Amino acid sequence: MKHDKMILVILGSGTCIPTQKRGMPGLIVKTGTENLLFDGGTGSLHRLEKAGAEFRDLNYLFYTHMHSDHTLDLVALLQAIKVDPFHDRTRPLHIHGPEGFSHFVNTLADAFGKWLILPDDYEVNVRELSAQQLDYPFGRITSAPMQHSKAAIGYRLDTPDGRSITYSGDTDYCEEII
Repeated sequence: MKHDKMILVILGSGTCIPTQKRGMPGLIVKTGTENLLFDGGTGSLHRLEKAGAEFRDLNYLFYTHMHSDHTLDLVALLQAIKVDPFHDRTRPLHIHGPEGFSHFVNTLADAFGKWLILPDDYEVNVRELSAQQLDYPFGRITSAPMQHSKAAIGYRLDTPDGRSITYSGDTDYCEEII
């Protein structure tokens, strides 16, 4: 997975309305040390494999808001990690989202089973963000509120070598996106 440049792969850029040419929103950013998933609508999990990014290698997930076209593959991803016969995960999984995202994930766990967020062999960390910065080995994540739904955020990734990328999810014009 190690490479010298940051690579962005658009897994989907559509909406929940099906079309032949566009899937629901999702991005994978390959930083050189990590593959980062931003949003994950239906089909993102399968398109990850086509993009050469193993779901098993994902350690950091970032969701812009809780609309279904951005989150539907979260349950499928967590289940794939849980039941994968070829890999026993032990490292933590970090899931980020806007305010209210912990409640959203807990509601999914109530519907599908607590194993979703309480697996046997690894930790699932859900972190709610608004306007803040987080430093990780792969770089700095800056989050900011976006104009879309009540709780919507965008992300900016700055890598240690000076590269950056910004993802807003669905947003109208707002100062934070600038």
